[in-house]
Amino acid sequence: MTSEKEQILPDRPCRPGRILLIGINPSPISVEQGHYYRGRLGVRLWSRLQGLGILKDATRGHEDDAFVWAGNGLTDLVKRATRSASELTGAELSAGTEALKSKILQWQPGLLLFQFRPPAVRLLGSDVRPGLCGKFEDVPCFLFSGPYAPAIDAERVDCELKGFLPQLAPATSQG
Repeated sequence: MTSEKEQILPDRPCRPGRILLIGINPSPISVEQGHYYRGRLGVRLWSRLQGLGILKDATRGHEDDAFVWAGNGLTDLVKRATRSASELTGAELSAGTEALKSKILQWQPGLLLFQFRPPAVRLLGSDVRPGLCGKFEDVPCFLFSGPYAPAIDAERVDCELKGFLPQLAPATSQG
C-alpha cells in the first residue's frame, strides 16, 4: 500500500480498443521524473515500440505522453515504486491484481501488452510465454520477450506483435 506522502505514477487509461501497457511497478526514477519507463530498460522499451510503429512523434523523456496521445494506456500491477520488484509483498501483488482486473474491465483495451512476465502470470497463469499468450476477459494478451532475450527471439516476438496490430482500433491524435 502507498502512504499519503509516497508519490506514484498515475494511471493513464487507454481508449477502448487500444493498447494497455502493463508493468510490474514503477522505478523511483520514473516516479521522480513523472514519466513511465525511465532508465536503461525504458529507453529499450520505447525504442522497441517505435520500431514496431506503435510509438510515433515522441520527444525523448516524454515517450509515455506520445503513447497515450495515440489512445494507448499505461498502468502497473503495483503502484508503489521500488528499486526492484522483489521488494513487493504478496499482499501488494494480490491487491494489485484485483485492481488491474477492474481497470481492464473499465477501460476495455483491445490488447494487454505486458512488458514483464509477472503481471501476465498474475492474470493468465504460470505457463505464459512471450508472444500472444491467451486472453483475459476476451482481451488478447501479449507478453514481450525479456530485455535480455536473444535477438532472434525478440525479433520473432516483435514480428508476431506487428502482425496482430492491424486488429486494434485505429490510433488517433487528439487535437
